[in-house]
Amino acid sequence: MRRSGKTRAYDLAESLVTAGQLTRGMSVLQQWQVTNADGSTSRLWRMAAVTANNRALARLDVFGLRSEYLVTGMPQSAVPLSKGPNDPTVLLLSQREILNRVSHGFNEDSAAEATEPDHKALRAMKIATVPAEIVIGCSNPAALEHVLRALNVNDHLRGIQPYDEDARLIALFATLVDTYAKEGKLGPILADAFPTAQAADLLDLGGVRDALTANGSLDPLAPLLPADEKASPVTLRDIAIRAITTLVFPDVPPAGPETGKRQIRDTRPYWPIVKAALQEAPWSQIRAKTAEARTRLWSAAIAQMFLHRANILSALGLFGVPEVKDGSGQDPRPLKDLLLGAEAGDATAWAALVRRMAPALIHAPEPLITPGQGSEAGARRKGVRRTPTNALAALTLAYTENSPGVSRELLVAFARSVLEHPDVTQVPEAPGGGQPVCYGESRWKEEDQTPIVPGMVLAPDLNGDATSFVADKAWFDYLFPAELGHASRTGASGSDADDEGADSESANQVDGPTTVHGQVPPSDPRDRLAELRRELPARIELAEGIYQRAVEAANALLEDFDEASRLRSQLGEDALPADQRIQWMERLASARQTAQDSATVLSQVEALILQV
Repeated sequence: MRRSGKTRAYDLAESLVTAGQLTRGMSVLQQWQVTNADGSTSRLWRMAAVTANNRALARLDVFGLRSEYLVTGMPQSAVPLSKGPNDPTVLLLSQREILNRVSHGFNEDSAAEATEPDHKALRAMKIATVPAEIVIGCSNPAALEHVLRALNVNDHLRGIQPYDEDARLIALFATLVDTYAKEGKLGPILADAFPTAQAADLLDLGGVRDALTANGSLDPLAPLLPADEKASPVTLRDIAIRAITTLVFPDVPPAGPETGKRQIRDTRPYWPIVKAALQEAPWSQIRAKTAEARTRLWSAAIAQMFLHRANILSALGLFGVPEVKDGSGQDPRPLKDLLLGAEAGDATAWAALVRRMAPALIHAPEPLITPGQGSEAGARRKGVRRTPTNALAALTLAYTENSPGVSRELLVAFARSVLEHPDVTQVPEAPGGGQPVCYGESRWKEEDQTPIVPGMVLAPDLNGDATSFVADKAWFDYLFPAELGHASRTGASGSDADDEGADSESANQVDGPTTVHGQVPPSDPRDRLAELRRELPARIELAEGIYQRAVEAANALLEDFDEASRLRSQLGEDALPADQRIQWMERLASARQTAQDSATVLSQVEALILQV
């Protein structure tokens, strides 16, 4: 709240001192249990502000009080009396006693002739009494919370209160999550979005709601991870971002075959929830304005997952009307498989990985993607200008295009560093020791250079090793220029591609002849051999993971059939019809034959390893 208050266009505390509090706030009377220094517990009644929190915090600042004192207790010496006692070791837990001491001190100061006009005693007079509604007793606290949030969001949506845009969108996203939960669809939509989840049916939906709205840790999202992927801050954040994307852009099934008659599009049960919560137009009337508003909401919700929060407008253009109408269409592969796929030469894996990296590229100490600043056609007059979509397009195409100074090792190392940087707590060090410097500031004077802080990413070299430069926007624009994003979609050079709307197209379209894995085949057989030797280890690890999941699925199938056979014997039930049993056995026999054939292929691969 204090950080958001610094961006406010006016000084709220001075406004209260001048005119008093004009709007009514609401507080809830709650009983708190406090553990005393001697180990005993006290049950105290506290007035918790549930609306007008910014004004409540500003009032405390004017009175010179600290908010934590009202919870944990205030030392006697913090509100001294002219005639004792003022023991600093004694904590005042009773708010009535605290109020009496504050009031007594202010009355003495305001009555003194030597008191200056800007003394806090005189400043506090305007807000000594404020209009408020008090809730005493509530049989359903969750319903009260929903009503309060709905009141806040509706007021802010209609512009009644001057409210920070990020905070308004975050509150709106919390309402969206609550609507999913109220309709009983929060668990099902996450289970659909994560088909490889190890235990989607065991989700703690309350914990998931807190995790997605930044009100709790991300640990409740761990059941959405695949069984072979470990829970870590990187993987849990990736799951959270994918879940938020799914909730904001739910998938809609494709339209049925044309029959010549009017058809009503089946939007499934999830899209109407978003429509109702966000107060949007019907599905058939979705336009670019709706896509922009939905993208802003997504960007604000994603920003909560990062310590360094950049401008939420940096994501404008990443989602358009197709994503709003048909869904985000995310790649279901986990982060581990995408990284291995990128190492193995899979261009589709790299394109999906770039989309996963986008939030980390935006919310970094040195942002690599910034808000678009107008037409890129005016670059000669105003400098290089590129939209976020163009930046992602250039990064995606650098994997398959022969870009100077870019290699697969550099890209994969860069991706790993970017995904891990939000959790770094130490300042990066140059490989040879010493202080790194931002790439674009290497020739600046030392006093003018940007301070190096935790979370900055060291730019990798062609071999994927860290250098002594911090990857900043100058480094990003140099290796992945805007012309690369233009040429990929127009088929022309960057100088001929000056269309303002070119960046609204998909960032993962690749033109030109490619192999089955998406890369351009090298002309020299030696280069192809060297490339295969680099990619084969990752492909082996990918195949190993696939076989491990197949073995786990077979074991689970065996356990289920064993339990079904045992229960049938206990209950004395009749056997299944013969045709159904024959159908199941044929399908399992086909799967077994496929496994045997693949084992033969693996034996051949083992023999070829000796020749490679």
